[in-house]
Order: sequence, then C-alpha cells, then structure tokens
Amino acid sequence: MAPAINPWVIALTVTLATFMEVLDTSIANVALPHIAAVFPRAGREYMVLTSYLVSNAIVLPLSGWLSSIMAASVFT
Repeated sequence: MAPAINPWVIALTVTLATFMEVLDTSIANVALPHIAAVFPRAGREYMVLTSYLVSNAIVLPLSGWLSSIMAASVFT
C-alpha cells in the first residue's frame, strides 16, 4: 500500500523551492555591482551571473531526473 501523502505538503515544497530559486537569482543579480567594485580590472563580472544561470540550467533537469528515478523506486 502506498503511503498517504498530503498534496498540500507537495505544493508547499514546490512553492518554496521556486521562491528560493528566484531569491538566489535576485541576490546574485543585486551583488553584481559589488563584485564589479571588488574586481575593477577584470571587466568580466557578468560572468558570475552567467555561470550561475548556466549551472542552474544544468542542475534543474538533473535533479528532476534524479527525483523521478528515486520516486519510481519508492512508490512502485
């Protein structure tokens, strides 16, 4: 018998994860001028945000795939 899962817990978890994702991106974007001030000669401060977004784009599908594998082994 499958365990009973409250749909509100799932909705809250997904909402919290989405909020944290937007918050992380906003923090990285707001910190960009400070990063540019700390490294004045580099001229590549935009690479911080770009690398964050690229790594995020790699991790999100990977975590979705991993959760589907783990859910298949738990709920079947």
